[in-house]
Amino acid sequence: MALASLDRVLLDGKKQLHSLLGSLIGRLRAALGRPRIEQVFAEELVGRVPLPLGREVAVAARGLQVAGIFICFTDGGAMGDCACLRGPASSATEATVRSSSSRPPTS
Repeated sequence: MALASLDRVLLDGKKQLHSLLGSLIGRLRAALGRPRIEQVFAEELVGRVPLPLGREVAVAARGLQVAGIFICFTDGGAMGDCACLRGPASSATEATVRSSSSRPPTS
């Protein structure tokens, strides 16, 4: 479905922009002769700082996913075949696995 592709493009583009900015800052620090540890730190920091329009892009992508899921639901097709449902389902599964693996064992 086209909506599933568009929401992926938005979210992937946001990640790539973060990566690109971090890499540019690291290269700038290298060109200025700064120590390697400072370059890596700057790259990581810039790569993790929220972009000014980052939240809006994520909200738009999630809105497209919701619209696509609604279209799949009302179309009467199998929900397992809905491409828009795959993104949120896999994200939820990853988050559940991460949170359960970070919990201390219970006795």
